[in-house]
Amino acid sequence: MALGSYFLLQAFRFQLTLLGILQMIVSKPAIICHASQAFFLFLAMCCFASVASFQAKYHIGPCMYSLLVCYSLTQ
Repeated sequence: MALGSYFLLQAFRFQLTLLGILQMIVSKPAIICHASQAFFLFLAMCCFASVASFQAKYHIGPCMYSLLVCYSLTQ
């Protein structure tokens, strides 16, 4: 009888371990929050790159290259 209860206890512990492994380590709202942060950070970087490209094309803005080009054109 003691051997049967020992195996039952081990099976119960194994089942709890499996349930612990199968549970999510990070909650779903945290995953959604971090994924949306990464997406909006990427979107912001695309916007900054677009503005920098526009400034470089038309030689405006704080770009040092555009200042050098404008200076060399006036000389």
